[in-house]
Amino acid sequence: MAVKFTEEEINQYVGEQLRQFRKEKSLSQIEIAEMLGIRQAYCSSYEIGNRAIGIGTLVRLADFYGKELTDFLPKTRRDVAKMQAQRPQQPEREILTDLEKVGKFFDALAKKLDCHRDAELAEAIGIHASELSILRRGYRVPGQKLLERLSSVSGKSMKVTTATFERVSE
Repeated sequence: MAVKFTEEEINQYVGEQLRQFRKEKSLSQIEIAEMLGIRQAYCSSYEIGNRAIGIGTLVRLADFYGKELTDFLPKTRRDVAKMQAQRPQQPEREILTDLEKVGKFFDALAKKLDCHRDAELAEAIGIHASELSILRRGYRVPGQKLLERLSSVSGKSMKVTTATFERVSE
């Protein structure tokens, strides 16, 4: 009897495999996006399982990584359970709280810098608008260089927490 998986389980498993294969080659999402001719935000969405990857893109990546298409897919329920157990989990309310903090931070920064659109704010802090969108939604934690830029622009010291960042001093 064939094992059945939900679409969400497949997307998450494929995303985890994409992340693992990319890291094995020591590549960034930006490098993979450039190779595929897509935006980095799509790579991020694929890896976290929020977006289903097209079969054509998956074939290109399988060729690039020297893998079979089946290497990207779960074979047993145990594969999915193992992947889910390895993913960092947070209670839903904590995630919402963190996302609220991120949104409030960027809203306050936009107000301080007199930026009326995300594109203006992204330009003011030296990132692409799509990266700002990813950060606002909590899909990625900013790296050290971006934290330093945000600290400089906002006048507030920043630190990385479990899922996001927060103000630590005025």
